Amino acid sequence: MTIAQLGKVEELKVWNEHGSVEFLGQTDVVGVDLSDVITIKRGSVEVYDETRHGLNYPAVGQKLNRPATIILNNIRPKRGQSGSEKEEQLRRCLKERGAEHLSYDEQRGTWEFKV
Repeated sequence: MTIAQLGKVEELKVWNEHGSVEFLGQTDVVGVDLSDVITIKRGSVEVYDETRHGLNYPAVGQKLNRPATIILNNIRPKRGQSGSEKEEQLRRCLKERGAEHLSYDEQRGTWEFKV
């Protein structure tokens, strides 16, 4: 890709077996080391991890500090917990963080939300 193309990547999506993060709209990835900035592991997605990046990250709306849709895989109810109880737990978790719940599929174990 050219520098100009890297400055306007549409619907950038990064994924692995644990889930994915898709940045909405155009994203400028010029000079961004995706493998350093994005961590997708079981049960979480981190962008600009405080431990590694401290407070050294772009302003809101710049680079990867922008709205995204996240899908986490293998999110299952605990033993004795129903699917609807699990979904309510997930909703509460997001509400505390100011994120938006989109869906939870108990059968597939996938949870989708927007940050």
